Amino acid sequence: MKCKDFVLKLSLYVDDKLPQNERILLEDHLKSCKECLNEYFLLKNLKSSLANLPAQKAGDNFESVIMQKIGDKFQETNFIPVFFQTIKVSLLTAVFLLGVIATFNFLTPDVSAKDSYDNIDALNKYVLKDASACDKIISDLMG
Repeated sequence: MKCKDFVLKLSLYVDDKLPQNERILLEDHLKSCKECLNEYFLLKNLKSSLANLPAQKAGDNFESVIMQKIGDKFQETNFIPVFFQTIKVSLLTAVFLLGVIATFNFLTPDVSAKDSYDNIDALNKYVLKDASACDKIISDLMG
């Protein structure tokens, strides 16, 4: 692992929530890496400093004030421009796709020409034509 990976796990290590196998790897790394060891000590000191701060109690109406602010912010958001932007993008995409389809249809040659016939008719004419040629060859040879 790289130092970046170890630093990301330091918080779990300080909180004693790192699995044992990762804990051993991290401790081995800390023995050989001064930068990560510095980060560890900074994080540990920060945790102990925060633990020494007096606990603060939120006011009785803290939750209702927060929920009211969230509700106010939600109502302030105007969804009409977002809706029209979504419609605009959808319509542009549909027009683009129709243009692509129309272009391919225009550029693709028509497979069913006016004088053509289906495969069974073509096969029958070919077989019959060749059969009559074979009969003529056979009659010439025999006769």
